[in-house]
Amino acid sequence: MAKKIEKIEALLSDFLNRPVWLVKRNGGYIVQDIATGNFEDRYFFKNLAEVEEFIQADKWTKKNKVMFQVSGKGNITTRVSIPLQWLEDLGISESDRDVKLTKKKNKIILEKAPEEGEKWKVRKW
Repeated sequence: MAKKIEKIEALLSDFLNRPVWLVKRNGGYIVQDIATGNFEDRYFFKNLAEVEEFIQADKWTKKNKVMFQVSGKGNITTRVSIPLQWLEDLGISESDRDVKLTKKKNKIILEKAPEEGEKWKVRKW
């Protein structure tokens, strides 16, 4: 069992891009960051199979709210908060923050913007 946990911890560390341990707590497993020692409540798994499923799914869903702000002139601006880990996974950082937004039917797709010189269609509203 210890070997299996070590293997899953290694996979989870690769997936999260930082070294972590799985600690048995409250009838399941919680992730602990090795560098800081902090426990991450957002990663609580009932069993090891659930951890493996999480790693393999490579699909994250998060319920969020759109923020609306009205300027003094009456213009409306919207914002959506995106988890930092998701942006880092796409290669988006404070120094390289250009993104490409695409609306396709009822979905909005966010991607890292192509590098300079790469062709892509831009539609201005």
